[in-house]
Amino acid sequence: MHALRKEMLENEQLMLSAEFRRRYGLEPAGTESLELVLRQPFQTWQEFERTGALLRVSLEQNFYRVRSALEELAVQVLHIPVDKELIISDAPAFTFAYNSDGTMAIRMAIGDSHGIFLPITSKCFVAIRSESKDEELLPGLVDNLNRIQVQLAERQVYYRPGSPVKRFVEACRDGR
Repeated sequence: MHALRKEMLENEQLMLSAEFRRRYGLEPAGTESLELVLRQPFQTWQEFERTGALLRVSLEQNFYRVRSALEELAVQVLHIPVDKELIISDAPAFTFAYNSDGTMAIRMAIGDSHGIFLPITSKCFVAIRSESKDEELLPGLVDNLNRIQVQLAERQVYYRPGSPVKRFVEACRDGR
């Protein structure tokens, strides 16, 4: 915040001088006079930061931005084949885009992605994409999505007790 104050005092002297004249009806006597103009807005900013209001407003703005980016997209419900199961990591939702070679890139800005994937159970995945669907995934895609879940995990991946995906998770973590 100190750097912003310094930059404004150096680069916005005309604007600050005009504001000083408007408020006080006097010509500013120097930098101290211009700092007086900045004091109240910076105090308000610091109070907003201290109370968490600045963070809340920022989060709200991000929420509305993301919501508007997703408004035009549809929901896909993707079921898992009977002999397969999904892994759910502690960081389950991710954005994705298909590369020109058919591979999938993950973790990019929503606006740069082709959609968002989220496993909701061991047998169902939801995607937000351009068209709605309700279909079964191919077994190879389930393995790919499970690999991504292991890769994205901060600390944990979840699967049901006794699940055969335990070996898959161990193999992914061992680099096999």
